[in-house]
Amino acid sequence: MKTRRILLGPIRSSEMGGQFLRRALANHSVITFAEQDADITYDYSMVTFDQILRALPEGWQPDLVLIWSPEYQGLPHGFERCPFPLVGAIGDWNMSFRCLKELAGAFDHLFTDQRGVERFRQAGIQNVDQALLFGFDPQSHHRMPGEKKLYDVTLIGNMNPDVHGERARWAAKLAPLTERFRVQLFSGVYGEDYTRLLNQSKITFNRSIRGEMNMRAYEAPACGSLLFYEEENAEVHQVFTDGKHCVLYNEENLIERLTYFLTHDAEREKIVEAAYERVQSFRYEDQLERLLQKIESLGLFDSPVQLPRPFSARPAMEQIQLRAWQAFQSITPDHLEASLNMLAEQLPTEAMDHQNLAVASLSAAAQTPNTEAQNFLVQQAASGFNAALNSEAIAPIAEANCGAWFGICQRLDEAEQAMLRSLQALESCAPETLWTAWQFPYRFDRFRMEIEQAASQYANDPTRFVEAARVAWRWQLLKSLGELYASQGDITQMIQAYRYAVDNLQDGGCWYSLGIALEKVGHLEAALMAGEQAIENQPFLMEAHEFLAQLYLRLDQEAQAMERAQSALKIIALYPALEGWRERFESLLPNRPQKPAAHGVFSGTDDSNTPHILTFNWHEPFLCSVFKTGHHFSVITPEVLGVQRIDNNLEWDYSKRPLPNNAQLLTTIHQVQEGLRQRAYHAALCFTLHDLSSLREVAIPKLFCPISSPRNDLGDQYENRSFREAYLRHIQDLTRDALIVYVSDQMAHEEFGGYGLPGVQISKVASIDPEDYTGYAGERAAVLRVGSLIKERWFLNYDIQQQVLDGFPHKILGVNPDLPGATPAQNWDDLRQHYREYRLFFNSYHKRFQETSAQMSLLEAMLTGMPIVATDHPLSVIQDGVQGFVSDDIPTLRARIQQLFDDPKLAKQLGQQARQKAIEIVQFPTFLEGWSRVIQQSIEEYPARLRDSSVA
Repeated sequence: MKTRRILLGPIRSSEMGGQFLRRALANHSVITFAEQDADITYDYSMVTFDQILRALPEGWQPDLVLIWSPEYQGLPHGFERCPFPLVGAIGDWNMSFRCLKELAGAFDHLFTDQRGVERFRQAGIQNVDQALLFGFDPQSHHRMPGEKKLYDVTLIGNMNPDVHGERARWAAKLAPLTERFRVQLFSGVYGEDYTRLLNQSKITFNRSIRGEMNMRAYEAPACGSLLFYEEENAEVHQVFTDGKHCVLYNEENLIERLTYFLTHDAEREKIVEAAYERVQSFRYEDQLERLLQKIESLGLFDSPVQLPRPFSARPAMEQIQLRAWQAFQSITPDHLEASLNMLAEQLPTEAMDHQNLAVASLSAAAQTPNTEAQNFLVQQAASGFNAALNSEAIAPIAEANCGAWFGICQRLDEAEQAMLRSLQALESCAPETLWTAWQFPYRFDRFRMEIEQAASQYANDPTRFVEAARVAWRWQLLKSLGELYASQGDITQMIQAYRYAVDNLQDGGCWYSLGIALEKVGHLEAALMAGEQAIENQPFLMEAHEFLAQLYLRLDQEAQAMERAQSALKIIALYPALEGWRERFESLLPNRPQKPAAHGVFSGTDDSNTPHILTFNWHEPFLCSVFKTGHHFSVITPEVLGVQRIDNNLEWDYSKRPLPNNAQLLTTIHQVQEGLRQRAYHAALCFTLHDLSSLREVAIPKLFCPISSPRNDLGDQYENRSFREAYLRHIQDLTRDALIVYVSDQMAHEEFGGYGLPGVQISKVASIDPEDYTGYAGERAAVLRVGSLIKERWFLNYDIQQQVLDGFPHKILGVNPDLPGATPAQNWDDLRQHYREYRLFFNSYHKRFQETSAQMSLLEAMLTGMPIVATDHPLSVIQDGVQGFVSDDIPTLRARIQQLFDDPKLAKQLGQQARQKAIEIVQFPTFLEGWSRVIQQSIEEYPARLRDSSVA
């Protein structure tokens, strides 16, 4: 094929997919466009497609405009009027079928997978054909000589039960194999680690979501792993032959075929080699060439573009609504602002226009930190909903969306009434309402999947679509009501809501919640049934496994409880992300190996050479650093003392760290008291005044390592001298028999807002083992933040962070329920993978915050090798231009972020210097030696300290 000029977008060059496509089209003249990190960049909320075309180099006119992933990427205003051949390549049509179906007339042609073609054509869309859009990139996916086959079977992929529920149920079928083979599931593995894992896998188990040839179907053979794929896949036969290039499985033969090929190495390797040779013809370069050949065969390169396209024949307001819908459901930064801008082109006239404007306004309000702007958006939403509620056909959906907003705002009575009204009136909803209505909140969840699945299945059968859509809306409303009643402790109403919910849709979470409620009212047999249904629908829901095991024990059905525990342990062995649950189920088994366990007590006399320390769970990363002293530790969880952490965790947070073998959890006051009665502990390590108070009458050596300073505890009251002095006298009283251990200068000295009490200082910061954090790649041009309650904690400068990062792709890891898109890390490996993958780390502390600015997450990022962009702080460990960039000027910070996005080499250079700086700061060997020393010191000095405190 001759060289073509291709305008490609919206594609970011630094993202993995963008890199694959740029390399695949290297033989053509390609210009990319996207809101950032492309040849042509723009403000998505403001730009028109005509402005993008005017930004093209003089004399360069595209032969083709190729829109990639319109199901996810926001499309610039007016793209449908493009004067050049306009083609869309759709991957996940199942995520937004309704909107894509309505926009099909804006394109000259669409390409997607085979099943997608069938669904679109059934819906009346004829300008669509099949193309294999995925492949593999030889620079990224290749054999790694010397890598050993560490795993017999792996599945690497998203295990979200809402989106990939079927995959999860199939994956659970692998659990029995863990007794004989090394079979494991992995999520959140990318880049070189992903390629290495494929190389280390004898067999890659794969399951598509749409019957398509997904990326893993090419990448596994390219890395020398035997591909197992579902027999009914719609596309695999176009690429591979069963038994020659891959192995196809079904319900009856999966385990049999896996076992056979794990025990017949020669036959497995023969298929692996044949597949490796075969897949070389399916690089992204090959797949894109095939796509261009199809486009050429359709005459799109040579035929004049027929304008206007069919989409433009729709009424003007309908066009606006559909373009705004596409923007609303996209994941492009500023997509909500763009959607609202489009809706503002014309005043809403129909009830549905008002309802959708209200949903877009609420969605934007939920992400707007500015109070004035948020109030405006909420008022705009209220006005839209009021107009929509006047229409009988639209009102039920508007009521449902209002109820969701009231629930978020904790206006629970209003939420309940709105949702009940919606349920009662749902049957009166017009069919077109259920097709075009936007929902709040709009996210990747089970409800969205059900609506879009109904749309793709029944687009040509409105009656069946309406039935399925009403089922999904009812389920969502009933599930929300169940959650509301649970929060209010109304068990009777909770049972009724969840019973009706599972009558509409089988859902593991709803079955589990129903089981909990039934158990509370004594309906134990019904609770058992609900628990079993929960696991059948969601086999990786460990809470349901534990609930069932405990319920069987309560009913004296010990054999069933042991069976449930064994089953759960196989699931845990299968999926390492669940490892934190192991101790709970092992504790149920008879004759288990005796070792430090979740609900046991160490004997202080078993090993007098290894101190056994009682401590409190306030900060898993810091505790795990102290645990590396090798001492034994028993950890009291917050629920024992009836207090809450700022992140609301009541037990050990396994998403931050696994629990080491030399530590155990104490989850009841009886366990703590029994250990103290037996004198099992050599010393107690306390972090808060509450910890000290709980042990005030206990004769045990105490160490007090404060995690917050008086300045920060007292806030504005710190400046009140009499108040501050009274507070410090109270602390002095509590610490009379304790050895105070400081981990920063600011904690130690009163002039810095610290304690000013005698103690020992063993490090300047909370230390981390540098060997735990390595491997920075920075391949994702995005910003990472790590922290819980970023919006609520004043010293984290949330407003400034938002201003600096506005428009930049970024991720927040931590417990932040009020920040859409923010999630805790799945586990420690997932946390470290984020540090390795993201381009830079952003850090901001208020200048009045007088503790060290080198907090745990910042040091972790530096030790990984990430460059840092930060606001200035008197205690900052970042030097501008050395380990990253520091400034108090927001435009400067934004420019520095963009500079690191544009220059990955500079990012790695600064990151290497950040790692060296962090190693100097943490001095980990000194940290461990210091803690071992002060623990021993507290034990040796305690008799004298106790005597002195008694005299005082």
